[in-house]
Amino acid sequence: MNARQILRTVAEAGGRLTLDGGDLVLTAPAPLPASLVDAVKRHKTALVSTLSAKRTELSALVDRVASYHRFTETQREEARQIAMADGCFVG
Repeated sequence: MNARQILRTVAEAGGRLTLDGGDLVLTAPAPLPASLVDAVKRHKTALVSTLSAKRTELSALVDRVASYHRFTETQREEARQIAMADGCFVG
């Protein structure tokens, strides 16, 4: 299983992998299968790298949309916060 597959599997199981600074955070409303938690642990470096790249891509997309629509800096920052809070980094 690679990092993208793990992200997708965690999301399908109702969990969420996010970054807090450089730390990987796994949350779920119910315990996840031990094999999935083990996969997260084994692939932690790749998951952090993938989520960091997704965060960078999402930030760049927000900037492009904000520029196109001529957002103020406050609007741009609000849009970035909304996009990052959603945690839609799967895929």
